[in-house]
Amino acid sequence: MSILLLETAALILCYMLLWWVIAMVVKDNGLADVAWGLGFVLIAWWEVFRVASDLVFVLAILVSCWGLRLSAYIALRNRRKGKEDWRYAAWREQWGKQAWWRSLAQVFLLQGLLLWLISAPLLVAAWCPACPLETGWWTFPAVWIGFLLWLWGWIWESVADWQLYRFKSRSGVQGRIYTGGLWKYSRHPNYFGELLCWWGIWICSLPAGGWWVSLLSPLLISWLLLRVSGVPMLESRYEADETYLRYRQTTPAIFPDFRKILNPKRQSGVD
Repeated sequence: MSILLLETAALILCYMLLWWVIAMVVKDNGLADVAWGLGFVLIAWWEVFRVASDLVFVLAILVSCWGLRLSAYIALRNRRKGKEDWRYAAWREQWGKQAWWRSLAQVFLLQGLLLWLISAPLLVAAWCPACPLETGWWTFPAVWIGFLLWLWGWIWESVADWQLYRFKSRSGVQGRIYTGGLWKYSRHPNYFGELLCWWGIWICSLPAGGWWVSLLSPLLISWLLLRVSGVPMLESRYEADETYLRYRQTTPAIFPDFRKILNPKRQSGVD
């Protein structure tokens, strides 16, 4: 297990260093967000070619579909904006001459560490290549339950991102808050979908054993989205926006208000 962890850590280190060099050249740390999803894809297929395991292959497919879609969406979104994401731009200005090494440490290497930890279901499955799944993965209820949860999350996140991108692409909507589509039921439906995806991946990995180790993955990403770089960081930008404050009062952060689905006449609090 220690060799597996070290190999994967070295792979991620080289991968993130490469992206950091590119980001320094083009002066855009937003590339770290593009690298995020692709990093999981890299780890997934590294383990597939390293270990002959049906379970790892199944997990790699799920992780790849999630990671490729996310990175493609972020790249498309960044291209539409035509400038560095406001969060990274603010940090660059704050760091001044220290931006080159603080970008490395606080953006790329930190994301690499998180990427490595969240990949726990893949690493545990690769560590147990002879798990019972090899005798017939379709016979394990956990695999199907996890897949259905992942599928729900993947569709939910994809639709939410597409709806927001379409809204932001319209002329005259600069600074406006989108409250239509899935964004009517929660303020961050894309994060809800992401949580479902990673909890589903973790459930799919249960036949490999070591669930107490791989549980770190969904718990960590849940904590990040709910308490750190997800909801808190994004919503700090709208603290003085009265329209957003009304929206926040009537709409949950991540978990959808399904009462609005059952009763479409319920108001979101934003006209």
